[in-house]
Parts: sequence; structure tokens; C-alpha cells
Amino acid sequence: MARPEIKSLKYFPLDVGIFEDKKIRLLRGQHGADGVEIYIRLIRQCYRENGYYLIWEPNEDYALLADDTGYSEDKVRLIVSSCVERSLFNDTLFRMGNVLTSRGIQRRYFEAISKSKIKAAAQGRHTTIPKDICLLTDEDFSEINKTVVWLKFADHNLFSENNLSKSGNNHSKSGNNTVKERKGNKNNTSCRNSSDAEIDDVRTEFEKNAFLAAEYIAKQIRKHTPNHPQVREEIKDKSILSWSKDIEKLLRIDKVDFDDFKRVLRYSQTDPFWQKNIMSGRKLREQYGQLLAKLPPEDDNE
Repeated sequence: MARPEIKSLKYFPLDVGIFEDKKIRLLRGQHGADGVEIYIRLIRQCYRENGYYLIWEPNEDYALLADDTGYSEDKVRLIVSSCVERSLFNDTLFRMGNVLTSRGIQRRYFEAISKSKIKAAAQGRHTTIPKDICLLTDEDFSEINKTVVWLKFADHNLFSENNLSKSGNNHSKSGNNTVKERKGNKNNTSCRNSSDAEIDDVRTEFEKNAFLAAEYIAKQIRKHTPNHPQVREEIKDKSILSWSKDIEKLLRIDKVDFDDFKRVLRYSQTDPFWQKNIMSGRKLREQYGQLLAKLPPEDDNE
């Protein structure tokens, strides 16, 4: 009988520059030392429970953390919200599935386990990660270890596996995968000069803008085509999550000008012809060039 996989860490690294980090400084400025304590407690729970993420149960965990710290539940709620708003945790995953994680948490976790997991892989045991919450790229994994033979990506996704419907203010419980299946071993030939915080800032900013754009499309579709199947109340949030992934690629990979993007987005949903053709994030990305070319000059499309 195979031994159960142990996902938690016995200890976790804490960057010596944590108090110089812009996000931490802002959190401390807003909530004092209490805010930093709550943040460290949350990342400790991530590493202790699942290794690189935490399923946050709004109906229970705010009260439990308040009891552990002696703070009021309202204060704990406010600090957790600030941690998410300041990108200490990934905003999209928290909004859509009450998942607390970040690229930094995931990278440090897989760096910590990589050596031991290579030995386990030689014995036929692998570590699996749900695709829909993985924030790391092929290059990230290559930097961690050039031979990530110990890692496999689960066919299922975390949201459906954990049945997050019991989480009070939960949104979508499923969605398209955020990363593609890793293909073979890929060596990374570039070196990053940015800090983890800067990388997370860029990634999260794209995701935030993409999610807001997807929400805007859904809202406009409900106005001009209220019977459209993708905006029915029971699946609207799932559609928004799916569309935001395509829009995030438009912003991050295609590197479109953001001011142009905002004008194109409004135009796509106010022009009588295009509003019937741009009904998803994928269509917006596919037709972006044509939309930009047809954008009326000096027209802000307010």
C-alpha cells in the first residue's frame, strides 16, 4: 500500500527583507503589527495544510482566526481583505474560489520539496497539482529544478474537487485551466532581475483588469441579449472566470496598450454590430485587431 503524500512543510522560509517589502509596509501602515501577524499566520496555514494554498471557509475561518489572535472578527476580516487587495494573495483565486495562495508561496513551496520529490519520483510516486490554481510558469518550474520529473498536473481542478459551494460568498466553482500541461523538461535560459513582489504585482494587475473587463462584458450582454446562455445566473460567474483568462492573455502576452484596450472594450459592447459578435473573452482577443482598426477616432465611447 502506497504511503499517503505529505503535502505540508515542517518549516517555511521567511525573507529577511519582508519588512522592506512595499506590500508589507503598506499593510503595516494600515493595520499596524496586527496586520503583519495575520498575514504570517495565513501563509503558515498555507504551508501547514496543503503546502502551497489554503481553502478559506468564510463561515468558520474568520471566527477561528479571531479566536486564535484575540482580535475581533471584523478586524480579521478587514486585514484578510487588505492582504488580498495588496496582492499578498492572488485576488482572482480568492474571489472565485476562496483560495489563498500566491506565486511566491507556490514557488517557495516547490523549491522546498523538489529535492526530496525527485527521489520519490524514482520510486514511482509523483506530486500532483490542480491546474486551475497553479500560478507558476514553465520557466518558474525550470528555475526550481531543471528536471521536474516528480510533478504531474491533475486532470481535475481544485474548485470542483473541494465542492466549494459551502463557502459562504463563493463565486464560480470551476473554470478553465490557468496553465497548460507541462511538456517535457524545459531549461530556462533567462534570469529574472525582478523581485517576487514585482512579479506578483504585474501578474495580479493583469488578472484584476481582465476580471473587471470580463464582468463588464457579462453586464453588457445581459442588457442587450438577456437570454444569452452564458450569462444565465447559474453559470454567469463561470463564464466570467473563463473569459477573464483569455483577456488576461490579451493584456499580458499580446501586450496591448491599456488605454486602447479600454476604448476597444467599450466600443465592442456599444457598437450595434460588434456587441452581437463579441460575447466572450476569446472573441475579444481574436477580434481585437479589427476592433482597434475600426475604432472611431477621437471617440471615447463613454
